[in-house]
Amino acid sequence: MHVEPRPAQNEYPVWYFIYGGLVDHSVLAELLGDNLRFYTAVIIGGSYIGNFSPANNVEDLISSTSIALQVETQEQEDMLRAYQGDAYEVVRCPIYVMRMDYGEEVPGLTFRLIKKATD
Repeated sequence: MHVEPRPAQNEYPVWYFIYGGLVDHSVLAELLGDNLRFYTAVIIGGSYIGNFSPANNVEDLISSTSIALQVETQEQEDMLRAYQGDAYEVVRCPIYVMRMDYGEEVPGLTFRLIKKATD
């Protein structure tokens, strides 16, 4: 039995794990509007370069804490991708979303730095 990976291509809403400069609420509001759903979040995997640079390897056993943002439309997703630029690719990852009194693992996406783009 073949299980399709989630989130599927063009599946909305979709959770994005956001970290680094994109976490700035004013940047997110300018890109996506003021009516955003986001929560504190963790992924297991990924690493930072220096103090704040984006993840290179989502499979590494390092926890990164930032936010989970629910992207509602293809247009919003396109805005996020354009902001991040060509140095990043979008990859699937499990996101642990922390709500007020509980946490929940959801399938989602994050931006991964492409090594070749920085070499």
